[in-house]
Amino acid sequence: MHFMWSEDDTRSPGYRVRYGTATSPTGPLTIPADNIVIQKNEAEGIYGAGHNSVIQIPGTDDWYIVYHRFTYPNGIKMGSAAGYNREVCIDKLVFNADGSIRQTIPTHKGVTAIK
Repeated sequence: MHFMWSEDDTRSPGYRVRYGTATSPTGPLTIPADNIVIQKNEAEGIYGAGHNSVIQIPGTDDWYIVYHRFTYPNGIKMGSAAGYNREVCIDKLVFNADGSIRQTIPTHKGVTAIK
């Protein structure tokens, strides 16, 4: 099982999501060295990605991360107020064959509608 948490302050451009794994809900928690799930994408002007949920399309191996980040494009210019001016986003989440999580690069496109 996977456990995810937001790291840093919600008002920080570096706010991000990390993960650990365990074989039971009570642990112990194993934290991989490379455990970033999602973080800022400065090249695209995306900052403060955190506070997430994960959803799976029933009957498939399709996973998605729903998270919030600073509003685009002006959030990064708001200083600490950016943490209170957020937008909700969704991007594809990919698990590797060994159960580790591939880092999600946040996008402006998101995902296409699923029926």
